[in-house]
Amino acid sequence: ISFSYIGIDISKQQIIEAKKQYPSGTFTLANMTDLPSPDQAYDVVMLLASFHHLSTTEDRAKTLAEAYRVLKPGGILFMTNWNLWQPRFAHHYWGNFKRSVAQKSYAFKDFMIPWKSPSGTVLAERYYYAFSKRELHTCCTTAGFTILQNDYTKGNKVARIWDASNLVTIGQKQ
Repeated sequence: ISFSYIGIDISKQQIIEAKKQYPSGTFTLANMTDLPSPDQAYDVVMLLASFHHLSTTEDRAKTLAEAYRVLKPGGILFMTNWNLWQPRFAHHYWGNFKRSVAQKSYAFKDFMIPWKSPSGTVLAERYYYAFSKRELHTCCTTAGFTILQNDYTKGNKVARIWDASNLVTIGQKQ
């Protein structure tokens, strides 16, 4: 199988690292809410562990509208999002609940999860949104996609919500 791809990231440092690891690849500094690509340019758009970092419904809608715009008719959207409902994230739920009660603007499904070095030092706090299958289905169908698959997964198998690592959504542009 032969294919070409364009890697897009909002982080200049991530683009630099990608170019080091894959010198023959094509990488562009851009925001997924505003893709620098022409209409109907791609057969597949992949949003791998990135969509859950968008903190507003507006940015989520813009991103899916952009994916739809750049896909050819019949094109595929392949998206993975972390399953934040698995037990290893349970300690975050109570903090989120307390913040959502104390701060009217903080939502229960908004998570700040530390990004740690291999030695365990916290390097940064990263935002994640805890999607449900229903929410992702609604987001994608509202953007015009037909859902082909929308499942909690562990590895390459469908799993129960509390066992799953990710939520995989596959949509098709009509």
